[in-house]
Order: sequence, then C-alpha cells, then structure tokens
Amino acid sequence: MENRELFLTITFAIYAFEGFLLIICNGMVELVLIKHRHLRRQYIILFAQIFADTTLGFGFCLAGIGRLIVLGLGCFRITRRSCLLLPWSTVITWSELMSAISTLMVSTDRIISLLFPMRYFEKNYSYQIKQITFYFGSVSLFIFVCWFFSFKDTESMLHGFCW
Repeated sequence: MENRELFLTITFAIYAFEGFLLIICNGMVELVLIKHRHLRRQYIILFAQIFADTTLGFGFCLAGIGRLIVLGLGCFRITRRSCLLLPWSTVITWSELMSAISTLMVSTDRIISLLFPMRYFEKNYSYQIKQITFYFGSVSLFIFVCWFFSFKDTESMLHGFCW
C-alpha cells in the first residue's frame, strides 16, 4: 500500500470513528431527553441541536465507511449528480448546516427570553416549537433548492470520494 492510500485509509477511518463518537455521546443525551417528558419539554431546543449533531455523526460514519469501500474498489470518477445522490453527501450537507443553525436557534431563544420575559415564560414551549419548525424548515428548503439546481450539471466529473 502506497503512502497516499494509507493516508486516505487513516483519514476515512477517522471520519467513521468521529461519527461513531458523535452518535454515542449525543445519543446518550437524546435518550435521557426522550425518556423524561418534563426534560424534553424544557430542553426542546437543546434536543433539536443534539439531533442535528447526532445526524452529523451518522453522516460522518456513512462517509467514512462509504469512502473506505470506494477506496477498496479502486479510484474512479462519477458525475456531480451521482455524488449528490450518495447518502453521506445529503446527510452531511443538511446536518452540518443545521448544526450551525441550531446554535443560532439557541441564541435567538435566549434573546426572546431577555426581551419578553413574562410572555416567554408563559409560552416558551410554543415559541421553541415555532423556532424549530422555522429553522428546520428553512434549512431543509434551502438544501432541497440547492440539491435541485445541482442536477443541471451533468457534465462535471468528480473523484469517487465526492469531496
């Protein structure tokens, strides 16, 4: 095995391991929040953020394992459309953006609680559900639109790893 293949094997194994760690660490917190209803209602925005991070871990795991398989099969080139249809591309694209937006969602929630403390205290669950719906919906719509427009490019050939 030459140096480049060894480097790629180690890199993709690290992707898979990192994804596995994200799934385990965030998954334990998710399980606690799922099991306890009062915690789930109180920390619903944190739950959304953890869900996005767990999904990102799943995407890293898929990418690492998938790219190790591609490396084992040999290097080849595929179209941009085919790259986009690979499961890890879609999962990572959505979850990476959603993970960043979740931090914005937490900040927005804190600002609302500071600006309107009484109204927020009375309707915090409603505000949080509306925020989650708005942010998750807007990110999903943005990803879908970008995904749709990338189908126009059928001529670009990319490496089989799709990076």
